[in-house]
Amino acid sequence: MPTCKGLYVVSPKDYSGKTALCVGLALTFKEEGYRVGYMKPIGLWTSILEGEYVDEDSILLKDILGLEDSLTDVTPYVAGDRILEDIAKGKLHDVCSKIAEVYRRASEGKDIMLIEAPRNIGLNYLTGLTYRFLAEKIGCKALVVSLFESDVDVGSIIQMYEHMKLEGLKTIGVVLNYVRRHVIERARSIVPQILRSYGLNVLGVIPRKTELVAPTVAEIYERIGGEILACEDKLDGIVEEIMIGAMTLESALSFFRRAINKAVITGGDRADVALAALETDTSVLILTGNLYPDVRVLAKAEERGIPVILVPYDTYTTVELVGELVGRIRPGDRKRVDLAYKLVRENVDWRSIIGSL
Repeated sequence: MPTCKGLYVVSPKDYSGKTALCVGLALTFKEEGYRVGYMKPIGLWTSILEGEYVDEDSILLKDILGLEDSLTDVTPYVAGDRILEDIAKGKLHDVCSKIAEVYRRASEGKDIMLIEAPRNIGLNYLTGLTYRFLAEKIGCKALVVSLFESDVDVGSIIQMYEHMKLEGLKTIGVVLNYVRRHVIERARSIVPQILRSYGLNVLGVIPRKTELVAPTVAEIYERIGGEILACEDKLDGIVEEIMIGAMTLESALSFFRRAINKAVITGGDRADVALAALETDTSVLILTGNLYPDVRVLAKAEERGIPVILVPYDTYTTVELVGELVGRIRPGDRKRVDLAYKLVRENVDWRSIIGSL
C-alpha cells in the first residue's frame, strides 16, 4: 500500500464487541504481512496505571501489536465521569487537533490503522470528533459492528449509516457480532438482504461464544469490589446473563428460570427475591445498597454453593459496572485474544475489508 489506510470501527450500541473485532482484525492483518497500527482517540478510564487513568483497550492493542507509541498517543483523551466539567474548563478545545496530529505520526510506516470508536458515539460529539472530522481530517472509512438481538438493531445500523453518509464518512460494511444460535440463520439471510437494499454489505456474522463474552464471578468481583458474604471459594463460575430482581415475589421464580449462569442484582432488603434467585441456576447474587440480607439468604446461598456479594452502589450503577465486563478482553488474556482472532479469521470477510480500504 502506498499510503496508510484508516479503518474506523464503530457501533450503534454499547458492548457490541468493537475491541474484540479490532483484536481479531489486527492479528489477521498482521499475519497477512501488513504493518498495523491502532488508536482509540476517545477512551473511557477503566483502570489506573502509574497514577494515570487509562483505557485498558489501549493497553491490550498496544501489547498485541507491539506498538512503541505511548498510551497517551494511542488514546489522546481518556474521559472520566465528568466530561462536561472538562469541556467547561476548556480542556478539550484542541483535542481534535491533537488527535489528528497523533494519527499522522502513528500512521507513519503503517499500512492499516485501526481506529476504535468509544463505547458511546456521543462521546465523540462532545469532543468535536464528528464523522465529518474523521472523514476530512483523518481520512478513514467506517466499519460498523453491531449486535443482532432484535430486528430493531437493524434499524439502528441503518440510522448510523445514514448519519455517517450525511457527514461524508464512507462505510465499507457491517459485521454482526455475538449473534446467538437461535437467530444466526436470520442474521445470515434476511439481514444482509435488508441492509443491501440500503447500500450496506454484511461482511461477517460472528456467533456468540460464551467463553469470550461471559466474565467469571471473580472478574465481576474484581470490578465491583464490595464484600463477599458467602462462598468465597466459588468465584470461578461464568456469568452469561444479568438479571435485575425488582419484581414481585409472585413473578420472581418464573422470571429467574428463564436464564442460566446468571448474575442476579437486587437490593439487600429483598430477601424474597434473593431466595427465589437462589432456587434457580444462578452464578452470583449481588446485593446493592450495603443492605445486609436476612440470614436465610446466606444460609440458602451456602447450601446451594452460590456466591453472594454486597456492594454499596444502587442497582443501576451496579448493572452498569457488571455490564462493562461483558465481552471484555483484559490485557494479558491470551485465551480470549486467541479466540477473538479465530472468530474473526473464520467468520469475517477480512479480504473484502482490505480490498475496500
